[in-house]
Amino acid sequence: MRASAVVGSMRSPHWDSARVDKLTSILAVIDPADESRHVVAKAMVLARHFRARVELFLCDSERAYTLQHTYDTVGLSEANRACVTGFTR
Repeated sequence: MRASAVVGSMRSPHWDSARVDKLTSILAVIDPADESRHVVAKAMVLARHFRARVELFLCDSERAYTLQHTYDTVGLSEANRACVTGFTR
């Protein structure tokens, strides 16, 4: 069997006519450095239009790494809480 025959046989017969029936949720990836919040605004517009829910994903790995490697472990939870609270405002 040739490679093209294998690829062709694995392809769905409805691939070309595939469409989204209903958009139920939108995942918006947030960049902490982007203060304009364009991603959140666009996700909200789409969610209102399609009556979908918005899920926000914030990956702040640099801050998490710094907080895990601090010497002062007493204030670690307060610093983390302040970071999350400051971002939601």
